[in-house]
Amino acid sequence: MKKASLILLLLIAFASILTASILPRGSTAERTLRVAVDLAHGESDKYLSYIVGNITFVEWKLITPGTTITSDLLSDVDILLIGQPTQPFTADEIIAIVQWFNSGNKAVWIAADSDYGTMGPVSQEIANVLLEAIGTKLRVDLGSLYDNVHNAGGAYYRVLLRVMPDKVFELYTDIISEGITKPVLGHGPGLLVWVDESGAYHDPAKKTFPGLVRIVWSYETAYFAENNPPYSHVYDSLIDRDRAFVFLAAEYMRGLNNIVVASGESPYGDYEPTWSSRYYGVDLDGPLFVTNMIKWFVKVLTEGPLTPVFSLVDPEGDDKGPGTYVYPTAAVFLPGVFDLTKFEVFETATSVVFKVYVRNLGGNPWNGPNGFCLQFPHIFVKTDIGGELNNTAFGLNVEIDPGWHFAILVAPGWGTDPVPDGERAALYYANGTSVVQDDGLTVTASPDENAIVVTVDKALLPGVKVSAWKYAVLLASYDGYGFMRVRGVVPGDPTEWLFGGADPYAVIAGVEPRAIDVLAPTAQEQYNMLTSYNVDTGALAKVSVYPPELITITATVTVALPPTTVTITTTEVTTHTTVEITSVTVPTISEVTKTKTDTVTTTSVETVTPMGLTYGLVGVVIVLLIAIAFLFVRKPK
Repeated sequence: MKKASLILLLLIAFASILTASILPRGSTAERTLRVAVDLAHGESDKYLSYIVGNITFVEWKLITPGTTITSDLLSDVDILLIGQPTQPFTADEIIAIVQWFNSGNKAVWIAADSDYGTMGPVSQEIANVLLEAIGTKLRVDLGSLYDNVHNAGGAYYRVLLRVMPDKVFELYTDIISEGITKPVLGHGPGLLVWVDESGAYHDPAKKTFPGLVRIVWSYETAYFAENNPPYSHVYDSLIDRDRAFVFLAAEYMRGLNNIVVASGESPYGDYEPTWSSRYYGVDLDGPLFVTNMIKWFVKVLTEGPLTPVFSLVDPEGDDKGPGTYVYPTAAVFLPGVFDLTKFEVFETATSVVFKVYVRNLGGNPWNGPNGFCLQFPHIFVKTDIGGELNNTAFGLNVEIDPGWHFAILVAPGWGTDPVPDGERAALYYANGTSVVQDDGLTVTASPDENAIVVTVDKALLPGVKVSAWKYAVLLASYDGYGFMRVRGVVPGDPTEWLFGGADPYAVIAGVEPRAIDVLAPTAQEQYNMLTSYNVDTGALAKVSVYPPELITITATVTVALPPTTVTITTTEVTTHTTVEITSVTVPTISEVTKTKTDTVTTTSVETVTPMGLTYGLVGVVIVLLIAIAFLFVRKPK
């Protein structure tokens, strides 16, 4: 490295440390984000007017030719696009960009070129200086990406590319590919590498690092080539042929909530930029891709990454209700479509996301608007607010123990009215009021993950400490003609449209559960819960929340000598309840007081009865009485 470059990087590093320590992270919540586009370093403005005119959910700011980038100029900017620069940035400009970036909640897209022609290597070098200065591992490689098969108009350098972002749920990367069905263009594109802390370079198609999100790829028919020195750190033009390469990638920097994107071509400018919608007779999704990238920036910068709050894995193969249910015989009910495998909860500054996984989503044979149609998840949440609880379960024929503050009925989404009267997903509060889908409540399917995702605005949810919430998740089969949209069960063999294997006595008594799988750490716990009904009394089965409830019981023991009087206060404790005995107080003639704390956790279906608790407390009392008696009757030495 040249001495001047080393000095520059040392200055930038000092500025980075100083800025990160003194500048607050900018808040992007509840305001329109601003995108600045650099035209001051030799970039072309081709198609920029279309980009600005069509992406209207952000504000735009053009850094015009002859302008110097300063901290003041960037002070109101959230996203910076630098599209294939051909004139170097000054040291002061780089320091200003680094200071802006290190203030947090920022995104920058730095695009370069292939190494073809006079200016290709120049653009690559300028881009890499910027990428190194802001601290990302990403680099534009010193070479070109070509494809003899997937191209526009038969020219190997008009490369067609695939938008296939890595699936990083916490970073909403599904936004990037949403609606995209066609390729995007790289006109004479470059490709990417990344560099580790020791200075070694790596191929991102073969090796990744934490925070890397690979977004746009070539087809498997692409190859690497070199036109001008300097030469590649990673690729070999004789070996790296007929394979996929990474054309565009991002690094997410969690501490600052920042995104850096590097690419081998530019979204604007260039000979034919990525925005292109049709080129040499090939239809392209360039406009949608660039729009989605800006949407992705806005989402991450506004809300931050999804933070995991709760996760519980449910065992596979327990999609048998109380242990005996059998799927209906209709061909659409593929194995595993009602097998709940995991439940996750995430939160952001503005929303809570619930994710229900099944073993097999089963496609969408009846074209449910939300992307699924076979499953009917019910999510019951006991929050941190206390107060009124509801324990009904909307047609599942069980009770939720100890109850819920809100419930989400995750329906396929037909029509306009909420389930169970209509067929759209709905959120119900304990008092019976509801919010229908699309009013701060969204439901989508993730077929690749066999998951159903529910996102709810925090403004709709009671309680603020999401980490303290408890959940009961039950999976039923959706039936538009069933009672409360839930598919029923019958004794004996299943029918074409009804589950079989129900307890005939439970069906006669009207207490047969209609949940096919229930969130629980083990299959036996599920079976125990769903068989806890009582056909004689008509009591429904009780389904517990997770994590288990913690109930505090104070047991007071009064001792008078002589005679001895024992008073014990107890409370009945039911299944899956953790009981904490906070104190056992023994006042004596000499006012001696002792305190004991113990915790009892029940994990089976057997109820901890008052008598059982009484025996335990009596044992404690006997031990204490013996100890007290010993103190009083022992002879001095």
